[in-house]
Amino acid sequence: MLFTIYSRAEAREVLGRGSQGSAGRFRSLLEAAHPQLRFDWKTIQAAVREQPEVLPETYEYEAARLQSGFRADLRAFKRQLSIADPEWLFSAARLIEGQRRELTFLRDLIDSRLRTSDQEGSRWNRDDPLFWRFTLRGREVPVDVEELASGLFERRQLDEAEAVFRLLVECFEGYAEWHDYLGLIALDRGDLAAAAAQFERTIELGRRRFPRRIAKKDHWRLLGTRPYMRGLRNLCCTLHRAGRYDEAEALCDRLERECGDGLTADAHRTSISLNTGRWEDALALGNRLHGLFPEENLSATTSCAIGTQA
Repeated sequence: MLFTIYSRAEAREVLGRGSQGSAGRFRSLLEAAHPQLRFDWKTIQAAVREQPEVLPETYEYEAARLQSGFRADLRAFKRQLSIADPEWLFSAARLIEGQRRELTFLRDLIDSRLRTSDQEGSRWNRDDPLFWRFTLRGREVPVDVEELASGLFERRQLDEAEAVFRLLVECFEGYAEWHDYLGLIALDRGDLAAAAAQFERTIELGRRRFPRRIAKKDHWRLLGTRPYMRGLRNLCCTLHRAGRYDEAEALCDRLERECGDGLTADAHRTSISLNTGRWEDALALGNRLHGLFPEENLSATTSCAIGTQA
């Protein structure tokens, strides 16, 4: 269930027959919320036109779309937090301590929301009377939430970052970036199997976010394709470290073939060639790349020295 129409007035807006002429805006909001799907708008509009008699004329949209979900979840969270009193039960103390990192993150998020809740309405932040923007934004990850979480990783607070990313994976299903961060944390700890599993999930979810049509040269420029490319790059690095060279090289081929990222692919191929004793390949790749990546001079020099000794 992607969206529910609650009244005849809303059905008219969806069809572009209402006071605001909202058909185009509704389409763009729904398509932005589900970029992986294609909508047959001709069929959808025909079905909407056939059903208005089953709907009431109006509906309390603020109560239904803005208040009800938030209030219900807030009520459930408050109840659970109230019951889990560490001073009353040792089991509750263990429960709270086990969720300390997640609760600390939530406290910081609450503080951030309260600090900015006195905003004045403007053309940029106003919702429509039907609250379409609020309803359809629920599937996005707010930028400040991403920044708070990634800040933990950048400050090398890896235990806290892992706990928060795992919670966010549960809150925002299908968001590839969290799996990429979890993979990087596992890779930092040397858990190559866990890292590979997270990067594979990043690739799987990232591929679903691709725009319908995209040129290879635009892969890194568009935000929607970056998780997929990051997943490929990081999985290649992980397999390389695990000594699974054939699989790593296959990913290099995918990076170049699917995404047009031959430079990153060749950089990985250089290191793989060094580790597999293919000195001439490493030398050729290193010489080709060193003008863009100075560190590849080391690969070329090493290849030349070892190849000569061999």
